[in-house]
Amino acid sequence: MNIQIRLIWQNAGIELSEATKVVFIGYSLPAADFEIRQLLSRFIRKDAKIEVVFHPTAKTEEIDRYRIFFGDRQFTEKRMTVGEYVDSLFSDTPLKPR
Repeated sequence: MNIQIRLIWQNAGIELSEATKVVFIGYSLPAADFEIRQLLSRFIRKDAKIEVVFHPTAKTEEIDRYRIFFGDRQFTEKRMTVGEYVDSLFSDTPLKPR
């Protein structure tokens, strides 16, 4: 494997192992994506909060893939568009006038 790619994967593992919350947006967690699944299962902390943003029309199978994969970990699903999710991040923070 290319050394730069190896470093990217190692750094991803380090960042995931230090994260207390991991948010997935627009990723369906396909069974065929073995490498990503392996990375996530090895490095995401057991006490990390998992938040997944699903499109409002997402199929139940997509949501079930996450539920099965993460098992009994803290899991929050949100059905909204990416724009709505981003807006929600700022809705609790009052904006200061210039």
